[in-house]
Amino acid sequence: MKPKSQKEALMLLLKKGQPINWIKAFTATGCSKLSTRVAEFIQQGYKIKKERVNFTTRYKTHGTYVEYTLDVKKTPKKLLK
Repeated sequence: MKPKSQKEALMLLLKKGQPINWIKAFTATGCSKLSTRVAEFIQQGYKIKKERVNFTTRYKTHGTYVEYTLDVKKTPKKLLK
């Protein structure tokens, strides 16, 4: 099934068990407001895990970004269909 929106495309990736970060969301779906979409998923009842990932830039400075995964065990089964 082809997704009809960015939200559907993001949820399909999450349901497949793939972690999503801002760059993957943008390249895969064109979504530039990942945190907003995740907040909408949480309001709908999905349980989303957030993990901060540390990285080092090519200029040797440090930063973090957030990676989201769907918690399949805690999300209500009716939402996972």
